[in-house]
Amino acid sequence: MDNLLYSDIVRELEKKIMTNEFKEDSKLPSERELAAHYHVSRNVVREALTELRVKGLVAIKPGKGVYVTKPSEDIVTESLQRVLWSNEVTLEDNLDVREKLEILIIEKAVEHAEPDCIEELKKIYRQMEKNKHSVYKYIEYDADFHLKLAKSTQNKALYVLINSFFDLTERELFNITTYTPDSVHDAQKQHALLVEAIEMKDKDLAVSVMKEHMGLLRDEIKMLKEQGIYEG
Repeated sequence: MDNLLYSDIVRELEKKIMTNEFKEDSKLPSERELAAHYHVSRNVVREALTELRVKGLVAIKPGKGVYVTKPSEDIVTESLQRVLWSNEVTLEDNLDVREKLEILIIEKAVEHAEPDCIEELKKIYRQMEKNKHSVYKYIEYDADFHLKLAKSTQNKALYVLINSFFDLTERELFNITTYTPDSVHDAQKQHALLVEAIEMKDKDLAVSVMKEHMGLLRDEIKMLKEQGIYEG
C-alpha cells in the first residue's frame, strides 16, 4: 500500500508544482501534514520528497522545511547523462544529435536573432580570437558562442538541450582540441561566417557553414582514432 501511495504522492506533488499550484519559492506542507493527508507514514513522505529533490523540483532546508525550486539545467544534464551512459551512447552518437540541433538553431537564429544578440556574438568571437592559444579558455568561449546562438533563437527548449550536450562532451572536446590546435583557425573562420550569415539573414549560408563546422570536428575525431591517439 505504501509503495503504491509513494509513487502517487510523487506524481501528485510534481503535477501541483508543474501547474504552479505550488509556486516557485513557496513552502510545501510539513511532512506531518502530508503524511496525514495521504494516510501514510512520514518515512514514505520523506522518500517522496527526496525523489522530488533529485528531480530538481524542491529544495529541502533542514529546520526550515521543503521549498519549491526551479529545476536547474544541471538536473537536465545529469538525467540525460545517466540515460545515455546506461545505453552506451558514443561521442559520435552525441555529435549526430548535436549537429541536428545546431542546424535547427542556426536556422532559427537567422530568423530571430536581434541586433544586441549579434553584437554579443561578435564580442564572444573577439574573445575567442584573443584566446586561440589557450585551449581551456577557447573551449569555454566556444561554448558561450554556441549557447548565445541558441538564446538568439528565442526558443528556450533549444537552449536547454544544446547546453546539456555541451556539458556531456566538454571533456572530450577539450582533449580533441589539445591534439589538433591548428583546427582552431578553421573553426574561427567558420564562427565569423556564421555571424555574417545571421546579419545578412542568409539561411543557406548559415546552414552550410554549420555543417562544415560540425564536419571539422568529425574529421578530427576520425583522424585521431586512425592514429591511435584518441579512442573516444
